[in-house]
Amino acid sequence: MPTVMLNVSATGTASVSTDDYQNYEGDASTNPYLPPVYVGDTYSITVSPYLIFDENESSGDWQITDLSVSSSPYFVYTDSGTSVTIQSGGDSPFTDYFTFLMPGNLLEVLSPQDARDGNYETLISWTPPSDSDVAVIHTFTVSYQYSYTSTNYSSDINRTQNLYFRYTPYINLVKQLVDEGSF
Repeated sequence: MPTVMLNVSATGTASVSTDDYQNYEGDASTNPYLPPVYVGDTYSITVSPYLIFDENESSGDWQITDLSVSSSPYFVYTDSGTSVTIQSGGDSPFTDYFTFLMPGNLLEVLSPQDARDGNYETLISWTPPSDSDVAVIHTFTVSYQYSYTSTNYSSDINRTQNLYFRYTPYINLVKQLVDEGSF
């Protein structure tokens, strides 16, 4: 029976923390981590399975038939049969709050765009998320087949990916919202 491995390639942001990147470095086929990323950054990680055989097996006797991944709302997945691409663009796991003074002296918790649409008077506060990183586990299911018997097999492989909240864009947004306010 062959051993199932994963080939991982990344483009875009692949490093956010020296410590975390050290977890990712090394042989991507056996490393339990995918590259760490900031939520909202543009990146793409492609995962493709392959099989390793012992000396008694022939690679021509086996074929990978499918690769799937458990979905997370924090990512956008593109499945092309025997590879999966994971991209930015999903929801953020981080919750932050903006409190605005609205016309009529009303305090409301709104997104910056909703506050702008409502002609806010000033930003009262921004509450950043309580956590700045979240670990997400992707479970890849690799299906493969032995050609002589048409017997189907599958293996699950877990890979952890750390997502980070980037404070700098939000600090700049807070400054911008204060400047835009009418007070």
